[in-house]
Order: sequence, then C-alpha cells, then structure tokens
Amino acid sequence: MRQAVAVAFALSLSGCASITGSELQSLLVSTKGKNGESVEKAECALQSPKGAWRVTTPSSVMIVRSADDMQVECKKDGHPAGLAKLISRAHGGMYGNIIFGGGIGALIDHNKGTGYEYPNVAAITMGESILIDRRDEVERERTYRASSGSQASGEFLNQDPPKGSLQYGQIAYVDDGSCPAGEVKEVTGGSDRKSVPRTVRCVKRPDRAIK
Repeated sequence: MRQAVAVAFALSLSGCASITGSELQSLLVSTKGKNGESVEKAECALQSPKGAWRVTTPSSVMIVRSADDMQVECKKDGHPAGLAKLISRAHGGMYGNIIFGGGIGALIDHNKGTGYEYPNVAAITMGESILIDRRDEVERERTYRASSGSQASGEFLNQDPPKGSLQYGQIAYVDDGSCPAGEVKEVTGGSDRKSVPRTVRCVKRPDRAIK
C-alpha cells in the first residue's frame, strides 16, 4: 500500500506544471569595442549545462533557462575575443511557487530551470572578460519604473529604458548628455516577435518626455 502511494505521489509530481512559465528566454547579444563603438557581425558562442547556441551580433537568440551560469565567447577578425559570464538569478515567480505550491512547484521549477532568468541583454566588450548579472539588470529596471512616474509628469529619463520596458512603437526621451546641446535621445520600442529592433537617435528636445 505504501509503495502504491509513493508511486502515485511521484507520478503526481511529474505531472505538475510550472507556475513560473516557459523554459525558454530571449537574449539580446551585442558587441562593442573598448572605445564603446559598436562591433557588428561578431560570432558568439553561448554555452550552459542546458545546451549551446550561436548568434551573430547584434541579434536575439532563444536560450534555455537554468540555475547555472552561462559562458559567452565572441570573436571577430581584427578584434580580441570578448568573454562574459551571464549570472542566472531566481525570479519572483519562484518564491510565489514556494508559497502557493508548498515547495513542490518550486522544486520542479528549479530542476527545469523555469524558476530562473538570465540577463535579457548581453552587451559584450571585445578584449574584455566581464560578468553580467541578472540582479544588476533587475535593479536598473526598478530604477526605471521609479523614474517612469516622473516621466509621465513631463520629466526626462537619465538612462535608456531597460529592454522590454517599452511597448512596440512607444517613444521615450532620455537626457543623458550624449546628444548635442538642445537635443535628447529618442528611444522607440521594438519587437522581438516582429524582428524589429528598438531605435535610438538624437532629436530636438520636445515639450513632452513620452508619447
């Protein structure tokens, strides 16, 4: 009887669905030189215990979520290789799974990797070896959300909005001093689904900070 109960329990675990969602995640990979200028068409190899992927920059690639870190190496003729370690972090849904799933769902999400997220953007600097931590990205997203209330009241952002924070076609203005006097950056939201990248250009300072 106990064996039958144990088997039934194990089967119930195998059938549990993840609360936190898909095993896949979109990662935008770009490369630049030490001078900050964009380096296009670098060949990047990404690897984690869940698999290996290749991408030509700048471009997005679908990767498999995991609790383990991911190694990235980018190469292009005439440039030193760029190396990065992407640090995966547990996201909020993982903790919700512990609360609502009694820990069983969290265990499933841990084993499948769905309870974790890599950074959404990997900006690789050629000739350097860097760490890109999802935790730092989350902090920048929180800063953006806090400043977006000010933006709605007519103030300008002081940094680019995080990836995915702008809807497709939405425009935000950033005054970070990178444009000539009297101008600000106009950032227009793109769409991974439509394969349309976000665009950035310097424009005359408008009256409103968001459209």
